[in-house]
This record gives sequence, C-alpha cells and structure tokens, in this order.
Amino acid sequence: MIKMSRRNVLNHIDNLIERGCLHIGFWTFPCISITEVGDRLLQRLSDSIQESELIEKAERKESERVRLIELKKMPYPEYLKTTEWKIKARAAKEKVNNRCQLCNSHSPKNLNVHHNNYLNIGNELDSDLIVLCEDCHAKHHDKLPRKR
Repeated sequence: MIKMSRRNVLNHIDNLIERGCLHIGFWTFPCISITEVGDRLLQRLSDSIQESELIEKAERKESERVRLIELKKMPYPEYLKTTEWKIKARAAKEKVNNRCQLCNSHSPKNLNVHHNNYLNIGNELDSDLIVLCEDCHAKHHDKLPRKR
C-alpha cells in the first residue's frame, strides 16, 4: 500500500481526470466520465483509508498488549519509574483534588499513590489505588508510630 500526501493524491486525481481513465491496481478503465472517475477514486481512497485505520488500530492494540506484559514482568521499583505509572499516579491525585484520602490534607508535593493490591499492575483500576499523604502512607506501612 502506497501512502500519498494530500497534494500527491490531488495531482493523481487531476492526472486521471485529464486522461479520462481510472487506474486501480493493474486495471485501467478508459472512456469513463469524470464523475465516475471521481466517484471511483473517492471510494478506493475511502476503502484504503479505512483499511489503513484498521491495520493501525490492530497494531496499536498489539503494541499495548505487549507493553502490558512487559509492565507486569518488570520489578515493582522499576515499574514505578515508567511513564505509564506516572500518568496513572497523576490522574489518581487529580481525581481526589490532590488531597489525602485518609486525613484530607492538601499537600500536592507530599502525596503518594499507594496500591491496595498488585493484581492489575500496568492496568490499574481506580479501586486498586489510594492517594495518601506521606504521614498516612508511612502509618499504613507502620513506618511511623500511630497517633492516639
């Protein structure tokens, strides 16, 4: 499949219209009307674009599937450095207005996104994550004594 710029496509259409023929693959159809040439070219172009879009969509899906497998296999500390995690963590913080979900403190620089479970690494659901300030996160991991 040949990818052509808009300018090339328009030049090609103009050329076909001037010659009064339509070339599709190996077939040439002489002596057809300009309208028929335009209609056939538009249909062929539309089919080609749809086919390209379907191929690109399938390739994107396969790429995402392969990447998800890579994310699931990588060590957790390495996963936390990925762009995918950074985007997911930022979205989780924004969803709760940059507030701790336990104490409701508002300190965007000191918020952590904590995994409630590790079942969906790379494809976390909202319910898999909780946004915690550093103090609440430390308490959660028993790094600080709990206040009474």
